[in-house]
Amino acid sequence: MKKSMARSGMLAALAASALLAACGSSGGTSSGTPAASPGSPAQAVTSAPTPPTAPPTQLGVTTKLPKAPPKGLTVAWAECALPSCSTFTPAFQSAAKALGWNLKVYTYKSGAPAPAIQEAVSNNVNAIVITGEPTALFKPQLAAAHAKHIPVISADDITPPDQATGLMTQFGDASMFGNEGVQLAEWMLHQSGDKAHIAYVNIPDYPILNAGYAALKTTVAKYCPKACSVDQIALNVSELGAGKAPSTIIAYLQSHPDVNYLDFSFADLLTGVQPALKAAGLAGKVKLTGQALGNAPAVIAGLKDGSIAAWVAQPNYYQAWLQMDAAARLAVGATLTQERAAALLPTWVVDSAASAGPLTALGGWDGPLDYQAKFKALWGVA
Repeated sequence: MKKSMARSGMLAALAASALLAACGSSGGTSSGTPAASPGSPAQAVTSAPTPPTAPPTQLGVTTKLPKAPPKGLTVAWAECALPSCSTFTPAFQSAAKALGWNLKVYTYKSGAPAPAIQEAVSNNVNAIVITGEPTALFKPQLAAAHAKHIPVISADDITPPDQATGLMTQFGDASMFGNEGVQLAEWMLHQSGDKAHIAYVNIPDYPILNAGYAALKTTVAKYCPKACSVDQIALNVSELGAGKAPSTIIAYLQSHPDVNYLDFSFADLLTGVQPALKAAGLAGKVKLTGQALGNAPAVIAGLKDGSIAAWVAQPNYYQAWLQMDAAARLAVGATLTQERAAALLPTWVVDSAASAGPLTALGGWDGPLDYQAKFKALWGVA
């Protein structure tokens, strides 16, 4: 994993290669210009909007801090043991370095964050950042953190923030993940000519992933109620860890031959699936798509060689900097005024070798152009 972020030149090349201008999204729905996405021309006219297929450029926060945060603070990063969680670590490290802070990583088994949170609280850190875990899984530890005035800044969960409990804000919440489901549904409807039969590969134990599934189903039902379908292939963390996901997916596809899109709720679920499809004689019979592309080199490689049709780019690095931005604001006594709007992270559909190419060095899209420099300017540490 490279610790450096993608540079301005990379995103400039990406913007130049894309045929559509980036469009913002709000209210859980995507927006875009009425044109076919690059590399994937629409097969028939559909009433669904065209999703964005080039990177958004706007930062979610714009208010400058009243003063630079004090140096030497320690932030605890509660990192789950799944590969997708470790992709956030370089971003937390770089943001901490920019602030002159220390980052301490507390790793835990996915779905069991309480011990890591408790250890961080016992070590009297100044703030805690975490992703993907409902606060119900660490309610006593959250209360302990709040009692010590240690803010908890979460992301990738549907739990609403409640400063009275110490959960100060929530980034990449259901609005963001739901919007990814909308964007990908729109893309598949255009690409299939309103003949999409989608199997969504999911771990229902994670509420945030279910938000994507619900939005995908609702969007397809809205624009293609009769000729299209959406179903779910439900997995659990144990199956994923034991490498059983590919066999479960193959069995489903063999019993549902009408499926022409296999949609992954996040990149870890793709592991081992492509060789399994080939061995079962199913390679090329279903198009592979997915959500939550943070940093996944295998997905980028598949987009470049055509074995993967499309994936929604989710800026994990930018999200980590947003979480650190909230910590910085709280450190100087500032009020969090823009964080709820910023929870709807900028996302877009990567659907061609041309748009995936500039993402190769990082293995994904890190965020809006020059976001690091913009955050440093807001923090007064540039």
